[in-house]
Amino acid sequence: MGDFQISEEGLIFIASLVGKPYHKECHDGTKFNCWTLTTYIYKHFGIILPVNSIETWDLRAIMARVSASKPLWRKVDFKDRQFLDIILFNTSPRLTTHIGVTIDKKWYIHATQESGVITSRFTKGVQSSLIKWMYRWKNL
Repeated sequence: MGDFQISEEGLIFIASLVGKPYHKECHDGTKFNCWTLTTYIYKHFGIILPVNSIETWDLRAIMARVSASKPLWRKVDFKDRQFLDIILFNTSPRLTTHIGVTIDKKWYIHATQESGVITSRFTKGVQSSLIKWMYRWKNL
């Protein structure tokens, strides 16, 4: 499909999300957890992802939903990352428990309980060292 790059409008939209507070189960675009942020960003760019109505900490249910949706995604090598690729993090010893969205080769956006919506560099910080997988929506 080629390299999908963020537009100026897209960058302005992403920047408008930075600083929004964290909320465990908010779906209205004013507060986010890592999954609701991901679905909100994708919706803005015309891709509707399922709203996660599962209790955020029910990891078995979340992993079952992710496994069921794998045909919609294709795995991406870290070196080939591009705008809108999702990043899955292992923030606990054996489980994928966090998700972010690639902005470009250097930056990604995600929501944390401690900081709300933030951007982070791929090369710095604890989160970057916990990247487990990257996936791209099938039509990008």
